[in-house]
Amino acid sequence: MGLIAFDARSVRPYQTGLGRVAENLLRSLAKIDHENEYLVIQRADMKEPIVADPQFIVVYQPYDIASIRNAFHFGLMLQSYNPSVYHSLYSFLPFFVPRETKTIVTVHDFNWVQRPSIAASVPWKGWLNSLYGRPMHAHTVATADRIVCVSRQTRSDLYCLYPHVRKSGSVIHHGVNIEEFRSGKISSNFRLYGKQRFILSIGNGRPYKNPEGTLRAFTRLKGERRYDDVRLVIVGRGDRQSRLQNFARANGIAHAVDFLGMISDAELSFLFEHALVLSFPSIWEGFGLPVIEAFAFGCPVIASNVASLKEVAGDTAWMIDDPYSDEEIAAVLRTIINDKTLRQQLRERGLKRAKDFSWDRAAAAYLTIYKQMINETACHGPEIPKLKSTENKREKFSHSAVTAG
Repeated sequence: MGLIAFDARSVRPYQTGLGRVAENLLRSLAKIDHENEYLVIQRADMKEPIVADPQFIVVYQPYDIASIRNAFHFGLMLQSYNPSVYHSLYSFLPFFVPRETKTIVTVHDFNWVQRPSIAASVPWKGWLNSLYGRPMHAHTVATADRIVCVSRQTRSDLYCLYPHVRKSGSVIHHGVNIEEFRSGKISSNFRLYGKQRFILSIGNGRPYKNPEGTLRAFTRLKGERRYDDVRLVIVGRGDRQSRLQNFARANGIAHAVDFLGMISDAELSFLFEHALVLSFPSIWEGFGLPVIEAFAFGCPVIASNVASLKEVAGDTAWMIDDPYSDEEIAAVLRTIINDKTLRQQLRERGLKRAKDFSWDRAAAAYLTIYKQMINETACHGPEIPKLKSTENKREKFSHSAVTAG
């Protein structure tokens, strides 16, 4: 038996892509691992444990996983528990991790290193972030015992950026869970989308997601009478929403664009099921989770023929060659909107492709790595004590972490 510290601070009160990854992996691990104990690190503003299971003990932390404070203080907290394995779902590994603890890091992309000018809301913020991100990525790659990449593209970037580090770069794809999505209520007002024709756009609004590409293409469509009743529904958080809203007003399409912000999973699944198409013309993606989620609900997808999207979407989505070309995006939107048979074909291909992505399969792959690392720890030192033997420490630290926030 080992103690696995699983960092789930990407789970927030509002839903995010990384949060979805953490939640689903933990729930799948709870189904298949009845041997190891888990120390689940959650944000202090999360009121409920992600997994209600005595094997999964929660420790709350008041600071963000990407913060400088985390880099210098979190490793000291881990020393209080001395876990067999620490798994970070964010690609910054803290300093001062106990020597006996094996570390595994999941890397989603290297945007802060490769393309900082489009990784933040404005270029100067991206470059500022890169001043911190570059050394942290380098530290992580140099010190992590195992590195997992979410796509072959990200693994290729890893070896390209850090050719001197030839560690095990496993690839474990994300999954999709339809049942989790559909749990929850949908208001009667929201259900009105089921009677409308609309294009769906999802993302955090940052430049690499290219929401402007969809907006510009939609502007072209709204200039044609046959698309008068078609709306654009934009889902997601981000500090660039006001820019996008200003763009919509300046181009005379604000009346036909709905900025919904953060919505529930049940509401998102409803949009997937009723949208004419998901427009996802990203400039770069480490994976592209909304694409396979759309597939799972039979929503046709337009995606850029770049990076991991080629790997994830393949020939299942309609791939555009130039994500900067609003003319090309608009042309594809017209084709899909006007061709009901094509939409049905894309739906069927998406439903089939979605079956290739499973959170249970991903969790099993991670568990295999955990077990290997626990065995390596056992071969080089004494058995790690069970979590219950550190009960007093856990209660003390957990309380101080919450109140400190």
